[in-house]
Amino acid sequence: MEISHSGNWNQLPIVALNHVFSYLSWPDTINASSTCKQWRYGLYHPHLWKSLSFSLTDFDARKEKKAKYFIEAFGKIVQFVDISFNSLDESSLSTADNLLCTLRENTQLKKLKLVPCHCVLYSMSSHSNSAPLDATRMVYHIVTILKNTDKFEELSIGCLHDVAVFSNKFLKLISDHHSKSIRVLGLASLKTDPQEHCFNSLEFRYFENFTYLQIISLNYDYLNNDFLQVICNCSMLKRIVVHVHNNLDGHPGTSEQAWIQLTKHCPNVKLRLNLIHAYDAVLDFHVVILRRNMPLSHLRVFFCETLNLHALSCLHVYHNTLKSLWWVDSPMYSDHYLLLNTARSFHVTRMNPFIFVAWRCTMLEELVLLGYKYYADDLRAISRLRGGALKRIQVLRSEMTPWVDTGTRKGTALAIEKELTCRMGRPWKSLKRRDVHPVIFSPDKYDSDEYLVPILCKDVE
Repeated sequence: MEISHSGNWNQLPIVALNHVFSYLSWPDTINASSTCKQWRYGLYHPHLWKSLSFSLTDFDARKEKKAKYFIEAFGKIVQFVDISFNSLDESSLSTADNLLCTLRENTQLKKLKLVPCHCVLYSMSSHSNSAPLDATRMVYHIVTILKNTDKFEELSIGCLHDVAVFSNKFLKLISDHHSKSIRVLGLASLKTDPQEHCFNSLEFRYFENFTYLQIISLNYDYLNNDFLQVICNCSMLKRIVVHVHNNLDGHPGTSEQAWIQLTKHCPNVKLRLNLIHAYDAVLDFHVVILRRNMPLSHLRVFFCETLNLHALSCLHVYHNTLKSLWWVDSPMYSDHYLLLNTARSFHVTRMNPFIFVAWRCTMLEELVLLGYKYYADDLRAISRLRGGALKRIQVLRSEMTPWVDTGTRKGTALAIEKELTCRMGRPWKSLKRRDVHPVIFSPDKYDSDEYLVPILCKDVE
């Protein structure tokens, strides 16, 4: 007598099906789900959709249809959400609004990260007086999500300035409902007007119970000794990200003692300082803002239209912490030849400050210099000092200059690229004009937000 060993695979319990899927790669899981209707249902189990990134930019009809399907299918079960959207496009804003409406009903949501293309919400194509998703509605979405979810972990507002002014509202809700679960708070913004004052302080008392907070970003307007004292309670804190805009008048600054106490209570904390369109602040930030006891790991200066050599010469005090140094400007508005002129005037007694940083700051891994002419030999010196420890260096080929005219710029660049490839232990090339965002060379035609927002949003990852 023959015994049939065949089974009804289309009646396999979801629990067993999930166990099968757990052994498969994602492409194999997709293929397996086409076996039958029951297996297709198994593909929609929340366990498989914990994290989703919604890209709502560069829309066409097909992408919009796909986005709406994903919103409907997974918006109420996903736990960790990143939303990239065009904050100046009506269709993108409308879809983002629909997604946020769905997420408001998702009680399992643990992360909401916004990544707009600009720091404002405004539909240039809208026929009405307001965009489909303005700051007021965005705040309403976030508030509702914070009220409805349980154990929320990560919130990042994507540098939206009109949303950042409601930070106290978010902090209160987080303190009331998520104080023991919140890990990441991205509250820093990009100001549309760098001169704008914003000294209405945050309610620092809310931070007292954020036991597991690891990353916090905020504008320099809110950074003072009181804030540093309160976050000493956040013993797991790893990163503070600070955005410095132009107007520092009336700001109390911070003290050395406050930073000493912070690093004592939060031994793993590091500071990332971003100067953004800070045309006045960049001139004296090494005196007004920087403190010797800051655990400074990243210093990035964006579109401040000058190179502060004195500030660069002070960075050696962060020799045990500084990992990343960016100085980005447009050649149109910077003192393009400053490094060359300085070297020619003081080459006997004074070296290029970037070489000095590479020499003294033994933790340096990343160097980005755009908008300033530099000597090819200086780049060679930096690579020899840092060697394979330098994980990233970005400079423009068009700004490379030989100390002595020994040939074409292309020949000089190729020689430098060959040496840096050898020194760094990985392929390296200088950047060509097409490799960088067009705002670097045409700041009057393009918006710097498009370049800045993606970079700044990564600070809270």
